Amino acid sequence: MTDGQKREFAHQLRTITDRLNTPCERFNGHDVVKRALACKRWCKFPASFQAERHEYLRNYKLTDPVYVHGDLTPDNVLINARGQLYIIDFADAVLASVEYELASIVCQIFFFRGALSGRIFRRV
Repeated sequence: MTDGQKREFAHQLRTITDRLNTPCERFNGHDVVKRALACKRWCKFPASFQAERHEYLRNYKLTDPVYVHGDLTPDNVLINARGQLYIIDFADAVLASVEYELASIVCQIFFFRGALSGRIFRRV
C-alpha cells in the first residue's frame, strides 16, 4: 500500500468516525472508565505506573460523551477493490470521549506513521 493510499484511507476513516462520533442517549450499561479501572492488562507494568494510571482514571470526568465504535482495529476495517473503506462489527460500541479510539487507530491501523497520525489527531 502506498503512502498516498494510506493517506486516502486515513481521510476516509476520519470522515466515517466524524459522522459516528455524535452525542446520543445511553444505549447500554457500559462505563468505559470503570472498565478501564478493572482492566487486568496493565498488571505487567510497574506498580508506580499502575498507581498513577488508577489515580488518573479515578479523577477522570467524562464530559461530552459520543457514540464510538469501541473496537476500531484492522480486523474491523474493510477496503473493497475500489478503495472504499467500511467499518464493521459494532458489538463493542459505547459512549466515550471522542478521543477514545484514537490511540487504537494510530497504533494498530497506521503503525505510528507520523503524517497519517496527524490526519487522525487534527481536532484533538
